[in-house]
Amino acid sequence: DIHSDNVRNSGRAHLRLRLKVSDYGQLSTLLGKLDALPGVSEARRLG
Repeated sequence: DIHSDNVRNSGRAHLRLRLKVSDYGQLSTLLGKLDALPGVSEARRLG
């Protein structure tokens, strides 16, 4: 699932993704890759 919200008057958007990963190592790798993308200010696990 992908959900997005625009952050008013900031030119930014919040994206919430629901993904299935096989283990915490894969999750860590994925978050690291997302965090390294240009324009991404934060990538983290919720819940």
